[in-house]
Amino acid sequence: MSGPYATLSHCWGTDTFEVLDPSTLESLKAGRSRSEFLATFKQCFDVLDFFGISLVWIDSYCILQGLSDESVRDWEYEAPMMEHVYSNSVLTIAAAYATGPRKGLFPEVLRRASVTKRACQVHWRAIASDPATIWDLSDAAVINSTVSSEHLFTRGWVLQERLLSKRVLHFGTEELFWQCADREHLCESRPGVCDEAHIVPGMLEVQRLRSMDEDKVQKLWDRVLYAYSSARLTKPRKDKLMAVRGLANRLAAARATEYAYGLFWSDLPAALCWQVHPGSPRSADRFVRRAPSWSWASIDGPIQNYVPDTPEITQVVCIDLVANVEATSGVTMVAIGRVLELSEKHSLQTLDDTRAVEFDLHGVNVTCIVDIVEDRPRTCRNHWCLLPVCQRMYTRSDDYQMLLLLSNKDGTFSRIGYAHSETHHGAETSSHFARVLQAQPAQMVFLV
Repeated sequence: MSGPYATLSHCWGTDTFEVLDPSTLESLKAGRSRSEFLATFKQCFDVLDFFGISLVWIDSYCILQGLSDESVRDWEYEAPMMEHVYSNSVLTIAAAYATGPRKGLFPEVLRRASVTKRACQVHWRAIASDPATIWDLSDAAVINSTVSSEHLFTRGWVLQERLLSKRVLHFGTEELFWQCADREHLCESRPGVCDEAHIVPGMLEVQRLRSMDEDKVQKLWDRVLYAYSSARLTKPRKDKLMAVRGLANRLAAARATEYAYGLFWSDLPAALCWQVHPGSPRSADRFVRRAPSWSWASIDGPIQNYVPDTPEITQVVCIDLVANVEATSGVTMVAIGRVLELSEKHSLQTLDDTRAVEFDLHGVNVTCIVDIVEDRPRTCRNHWCLLPVCQRMYTRSDDYQMLLLLSNKDGTFSRIGYAHSETHHGAETSSHFARVLQAQPAQMVFLV
């Protein structure tokens, strides 16, 4: 079968339901009546009938599920194709409010946010030729928060599904919302009105990547990364990198660069200076088997990106994806930089209930934000190191951006945090720190 098709974006929920797997393949190919499908699927079919669309792609029925060899092979083939599945769809139906396919598209009880309109007087200098106008003022943040708080948008895969689609019809808790490449979002309560404030990050920007300059594309990725890393994945070890790959590939093409393991090559080495958001939960885990420690994808939790337009004092030589097969991740980044070793003589102060650790390093205060709270050191030990990556220069001070590294027995290094220090121009500690840094020999640093 061929022709225009729609896609469904939905939450699977915690309850089991019939999906496509080797045991159901033949019976599903033979056909089912609509009455045999769960509420979300049946109502999706009804909506598509209204639009005259006869074909729909649904992940739970179009990709073999389960752990069989056949299912694994099908998933490995289909998962990278998600980018094209959603971007070529004529319409995506988003079951935004539903926590599972039994809920349907329409809430049993429709909760409406109370909206009060009142007249007010606003003074401004108008142009004499302008006609008298009645303005409808509203808080765009209300619409943004209403849409973004829907259950569907807490799921990691959904971000890519929403942003790559040409058109999305959201079935929310309170009303319907429409997004497309022409209008960011329209809702039932404000028909015909487009609020320019985007649901972060915005579909409009993704659809117009080719016309955006480098800086705007970079800032879009920063927002995508924060939104995606804040969302949840049912199978993070398998999906962490895959569920955003299609979107990242689009941004990489727009920037004419390569993308792998969560980083854009043109942003290296500064892109190594990502950090876990300060407000993220105290407990987190690192999964080096799904990504190397230098990638944000090795961490579960909200990530802040950091790619400054500043001088870089560490050089990334190459990323060897296969040579270091004995490393946990099998991926090694080779850099040339100056490593500062920490030891017992460097005083340390831990800050309660935070990820922050402060070091006194040659008279300079260094603040480290550990990736995992449980990794926060209590005392300095010889196997902790700092790798300065960038130097941000201000009028009166310099700010060094660094990685907090753990020295491994095989001579490699693992990232365990992000660090920065500020030195004031003219201060004795500033020149001393610079001399100490320059005194360290440049060496090859193998990050795993």
